[in-house]
Amino acid sequence: MKKLKKYLLYALSILLGLLVIAYIIANIYLSSHKKELLAKAGEEISNEINGKVSIADMSVSFFKTFPYLTVSVYGISIEDSLYRVHKHKLLAVEQVYARINPFRLLIGSVRLSNLEIQNGALYLYTDTSGYTNAYMLQGKKDKPKKPQTASTKNLLEKIKLLNFRATIADEQKNKRFDFLINKMAIKTESTDSSKVFEIDKSILVKDLGFKYSEGSFLQDRLLEGKYKIRLLPRKKELRFDDIDFSISGQPFHFSGAFKFGTVQAFELHAQSKNLLVDSAKKILSKKIAKSISIVSVMKPLDVDARISGSLQGGDPLIVVNWTTRNNEIVTPLINLTDCNFSGLYTNEVVKGLPLTDPNSKVEVNNLTGKLLGLPITVPHFLLNNLTIPDVTAQLKSSFQLQELNNLILSDALSLVAGTGNMEINYRGAIDHISPKNSSITGFVNLDKGVIEFAANQSQLTDCMAHINLKTTDLVVEKLSGRLAGNPITITAEAKNVLSMAGDSNDPVSLSLDCKAPLLNINKISSIISRKYPVKPKRGPKRSGALAKSMAKLDNLLSSGKINLSVNADKLVYKKFEGAKLNAQILIDENAWNLQNASLSHGTGTLAIKGMVSEEKNQRFRLNSKITMKDLDAKKIWYSFNDFGMKALGSKNLEGKLSADVNLSLLLDKNGGFDLNSLSGDANLSIKNGKLINFAPLENIHNFLLGDRNFHEISFAEIHDDFKFKKGEIEISRMEINSNVLSLFVEGVYSLTGKTDISVQVPVSNLKKRKKDYKPQNEGTDRNGGMSVFLRATTAEDGTIKIKYDPFKRFRKSKSATDDKKASDTKTN
Repeated sequence: MKKLKKYLLYALSILLGLLVIAYIIANIYLSSHKKELLAKAGEEISNEINGKVSIADMSVSFFKTFPYLTVSVYGISIEDSLYRVHKHKLLAVEQVYARINPFRLLIGSVRLSNLEIQNGALYLYTDTSGYTNAYMLQGKKDKPKKPQTASTKNLLEKIKLLNFRATIADEQKNKRFDFLINKMAIKTESTDSSKVFEIDKSILVKDLGFKYSEGSFLQDRLLEGKYKIRLLPRKKELRFDDIDFSISGQPFHFSGAFKFGTVQAFELHAQSKNLLVDSAKKILSKKIAKSISIVSVMKPLDVDARISGSLQGGDPLIVVNWTTRNNEIVTPLINLTDCNFSGLYTNEVVKGLPLTDPNSKVEVNNLTGKLLGLPITVPHFLLNNLTIPDVTAQLKSSFQLQELNNLILSDALSLVAGTGNMEINYRGAIDHISPKNSSITGFVNLDKGVIEFAANQSQLTDCMAHINLKTTDLVVEKLSGRLAGNPITITAEAKNVLSMAGDSNDPVSLSLDCKAPLLNINKISSIISRKYPVKPKRGPKRSGALAKSMAKLDNLLSSGKINLSVNADKLVYKKFEGAKLNAQILIDENAWNLQNASLSHGTGTLAIKGMVSEEKNQRFRLNSKITMKDLDAKKIWYSFNDFGMKALGSKNLEGKLSADVNLSLLLDKNGGFDLNSLSGDANLSIKNGKLINFAPLENIHNFLLGDRNFHEISFAEIHDDFKFKKGEIEISRMEINSNVLSLFVEGVYSLTGKTDISVQVPVSNLKKRKKDYKPQNEGTDRNGGMSVFLRATTAEDGTIKIKYDPFKRFRKSKSATDDKKASDTKTN
């Protein structure tokens, strides 16, 4: 055992001695022939590459690759003839190492292997004129090719690059490929038909620009992996199949080929699982990434991408397919959640056209998901032309009506119950939407719906609807339901609804045609009020184009202009019942404008024009012009609670009423009159009338003509002009010519305060009238001759009392008032 150890020590000592001798021989030889060797190496390289070569230094290392010796070359530089112009060296390397077998060196054989290059750069440059420094790699044409020597035969079998930058810049073809090789180890295996390169690499891609002005692919992406590629010299191809490596940590599975023959082209096939779209965008050029950013996908996709093109320049063909589940999509139009779909991106919609954004598309198929909780399907979505995006999309949904609340998030209305289904087809722009560049078609159906309006808490129940979308307009073919318990049918048309989907401020016009067997307007606020509570609803935050659209819808419902046509078989208001209502109404932000409303009442008719506007605390201002013709005076007085008159009620009056009335007054939310706010004027006529048990006239009976029957008085016509002011009715001089007597009346009848009326009874009434006497007015301009004057005023108990006015004090006070008014007018 001791002898074996002794022999091993002898062997190791001899081996070490031989290594030292080899190192000394190599070092002595290199030291004594360094200049010669440097010059010869530079000359040999210059002869091969046809350029200027310089090498700074050489050395031999004993320990770097022990037991092998290492030859180190420093400061290698290669320049072309125009270097001073473009300032780009073909090659600049700080250090190059090659390994030498020391035992072969002892027998006089020098064989270099395992080439290692550190801290260098290769720059292949072509300017706009077509000049390139790549000619240096082609060698000299008149120089015969030398057979490979034993010393260099194995030099390229193993190569390692460390911190090496390789750049190909072609200004003529608008290409730029720039790689920073952190580490690359290449092992070569050769056969008769191919060379196989086993590669272990870590490369930072600075630029991969096939059309550099349009941007670079894989910019600042780190490529890492171990794989094999094959070089096929006869086919002039470089191929790789089913290799795995990562791009900035994201695993990819690659296949592809580079062809360097007559057709110089490349093709790449990449696959990746769970790829985030933001990561995918960083692989693409910034321009393409920006274009497809129109649609954002928030969760990972499974991606299959194919890229192919010419190595001589131009845009590559890109086709990317993907699938995903439970994803989220964000677009300028809508946001979708819980999405399952497949999709496609390509920049070749039409073959033969340039592979650019105008010829690109994003396509999504068989999408299912939710739109703010609303279940939807999108059988097909197509976005064409990424420069000027054009969208074709179909959306379908069946839903509970309440599920639409989170979608519309309206402050004007709430969907309480019911079901629905819809299909919407859109074609047009993705932003700046207007009727000029977009269209929308489809339908929405509602069944057994309940819709509540926030402004007045009224509900439309049993709602059935069929709504059509036609290009730029919305048509409600039929909407039926019950409003305030009464059936109603609505047809409608909204023009220019597409402006609500974009940034356009073009107005949306809405026309409604409402028909009902009965229209009850007793609670006026439930019909007229449009102002919903100031405090908005709480719900999901709205943003983007959809939020703008819903805000515009709220604005239309709460303050937009609406043309409304109303037809009702019967109208009920308090005790009033009319028939055959026909009304044309323009609704704007501030008021309901009754452009024309007509209805019948008994054998007479009413026509109304005016405006109802909402003021504070659910009070409404009515300004109107009313034309009455041949109405039953008794029924009208009854219907409107005697207009607040205590002395003249419906039980006291008969006749045919006609009038032209201009009035303004306030109504409460239930439609009640505020008589203190009454103002306006009227021209009133009651023909073929009777006054029955009319207390003021019966009071006259106590003063005059006691032998006559004042319980039922027939008169020819009561006709006069009236003025209304703050609950008072100013009566101009009015003639009453009846079968009992004639008289003249003027003064103020107060609905809420003190009445003060002068009654002139001509002495000619002393003559009793015959039974066949037909009353006929003679005119208020006559003075009536000798008369008895009475004065009717409001007593403390609120009744009207009549007393003598022997000194005509009413007339004197009226004259003084008229003089004062005339004086004030003259002064002004």
